[in-house]
This record gives sequence, C-alpha cells and structure tokens, in this order.
Amino acid sequence: MDQLWKYKNFNMVIELDIAGEFIYNGIREFCRLKYISNEGPTFVSLYNMAVGIECLEKIVYVLWALDDEVDETKFEKELITHSHTGLRDRIKEVLKIHNENIEFSKQENALFELLRGFYNTARYMRFNIDGDWDKEIELICTFLKSDSNYVEINTEFSYGSCIEVNENVKKLFGRTLKSIAVKYYKLVIKGSSKNQTYTNELRSHSKASKIFYSQEKSLIKDQDNEYLAVKELLIYLRNSKDKTSFLKYVDEIEALGFDPANLITYLSNIIRGIIPQELVDEAEELYEELDKPYDREKLISLFAEENVMFEFPAQKECTEIINNVIEHNLATEEEIKRLEDLYDYVEDEDICNLIIETKSLLNLDIQEREEKIKEIKYVLNNEGYAECFLNEIKS
Repeated sequence: MDQLWKYKNFNMVIELDIAGEFIYNGIREFCRLKYISNEGPTFVSLYNMAVGIECLEKIVYVLWALDDEVDETKFEKELITHSHTGLRDRIKEVLKIHNENIEFSKQENALFELLRGFYNTARYMRFNIDGDWDKEIELICTFLKSDSNYVEINTEFSYGSCIEVNENVKKLFGRTLKSIAVKYYKLVIKGSSKNQTYTNELRSHSKASKIFYSQEKSLIKDQDNEYLAVKELLIYLRNSKDKTSFLKYVDEIEALGFDPANLITYLSNIIRGIIPQELVDEAEELYEELDKPYDREKLISLFAEENVMFEFPAQKECTEIINNVIEHNLATEEEIKRLEDLYDYVEDEDICNLIIETKSLLNLDIQEREEKIKEIKYVLNNEGYAECFLNEIKS
C-alpha cells in the first residue's frame, strides 16, 4: 500500500475527528460563558477553537498539496506552524494549481486573525512580566466589531474588562466558526475524492460528526438543539407515567431534601453542562444528615448506568412465582395479581409470555392445566431462567 495514501487516509481521518472534537469543545465552552473575560473559560474556549481550525487547515493542505513530487521532509516542516492566516493563504495558493478556489467573508477573516493572535501571542501574555493580561479581550473585541450589527456592551470588573455574551455575540461566533468549518470540510471531501481516500468519513455520533454533518447554519443552533433535548428528557422524567424497571428503581428511591428555591439555578447550569458547586455543597450537607450515607451512595451510583440490569429483580420474582405455581400445580389469585403488577417491569418477551400462560391456568380444567404447566416448565428450564434465577428447579 502506498505510504502517502496511507498517510492521507488513516492519519488524516483521525486528525479530522480530533479537529471536530476541538471545535465542538470550543463552541460548547463558549456557550457556557455569561461574560468574556481574561479567565479560564474564555481561554479554554479560544484554545479549543484555535487548535481545531488549525488542525482542519493542515488536513486540507495535506490532501491538496502533498504528492509524489513533494519533498516529504520539507513538507512536514511546513506543517510546523500555528498561523491560521498563513495556512489559509497557503491553501488558497495550492488550490489554484488544481483550478479550485475558496473565499472567506470579512467576519471569517477576522476570526482567523483572532485565532492566530490568540494562539501565537495572547495565550502567553500573562507569562510576560510586562505583558498585556487582557490581550484576548482586545482580540475578541476586534473580531466582534467586524460585524456591523454588533453593539459593544462592556462591563468593568475589579480584575479587568468583560464583554457580555448575549445572543448576538453567540450567533456571530457560532455562524462564523461553522461557516469556516463547512468550507474546509467541503475541501476535505473533494480532496478525498481526488486522492481516492476515505479521509472525510466520520464516526457516527462523534463530536466531529455534529460539527461537519449538521445542516444547521450555526454551531450555536446545534448547541441549542442539545439543550432542548436535555430539557425534554428532564420533563419526561418528571411527568412520565411510563412503567419500566429503571423508572421503578428511581421511583422507589426517596428524594433528598434539596431547597426547591435553588432548582432553576441548578438546572440552568446543568443544561449547559456545568455542575454548580452550590449543588455539590448542598448534596454534601444533606448526606451528612443521613444515618447510612454510604448505603445511599451505592444505591445512587447505579442510576443511569447502562450495564445495570434494573429488570433483574422483577424477572427473578416472576420466575419464583411461576416456579411455585408449577410445584403446587395451582395458581392462586394473589400470585396472578402479583404477576400482573410485575408484568410492565420485566422487559423480557419470554418471561412476559410465561406470565400470560400462567394467568391462563385459572381458566383451565385439570387436564389442560397439567399440559400447560409442562409447557411452562419446559421453557423455564430450556431458556436458562432456572439457572439464572432459581439455581435449580426440580424436574
């Protein structure tokens, strides 16, 4: 297999996944901001955006610039750069050779400048004794002013200036970042076709797929869709009348006495992926009031764990009742009532059928009942329920 083909196909498809992860994490962190400041969250958001776009540019450059005529050592050195604008311009030049073109808007070019300035200069400023500790704020202001609709709203705090992250600011970042990502991804698709590689393919349900496959025009809209889905799930958990073994497990746990006045604040943060420290502190205080906090912690630890068989207790009880019916050759009304109560929580088609068959025993004569019991007993033994739930059922 040709080494360059492997490089473009396998290495670059992993890099594409990585680029999407960084871009997603960057816009995710940005959506959590209430104010742009010189604090950690702003830095992390810009860092992720910068690394993601830089990585994406290098993938495009590899697919369009690297061929058998290129000096590989020299080419690899060309990739050792953090200049978003420099990579943008190199890509434009190499595309001309292939009769392709890419153009960026005023806002898109301004974002390139922001990311280049942040990654190469601003992120180091506070390590300089005479450095500008608000450099990223200055860069962001310049980017925001590239949009004629932007209205500057600055707030002065004791530790520096802040920019309010209103809906217009979010939309500008989300729309511009998405547009750049889409334009480059289209070149990845074309470059993959040109090189006969599969570089453009993404893992389903990955963060990268949410960036590059989404039909939304703004990454903010994608985030809003995620928030909406989580809100709907929380409302479902609160109001659902469905009967499942997991919901039964949850319903049987006594709730802690959280202060309902804090609920909206807690949920507002959780929707955006933030676990507020106030929530953690309140939970710790409530646990201190419990007689057996360790037992409750073990109980709660199973909540929403995918590998837990929440239906196991219901299945086990049903199997024990059915086995008792077989041994006594008789089904009582109490046993049938209990099987009916457990039916919705079993979640196993064969056991559900056994429950139905066991219920039917009440309406059969002696001979029919004996035949039906033999059938039920056969299923219990041959489908593994005897071994799983009862250890041993006498034949």
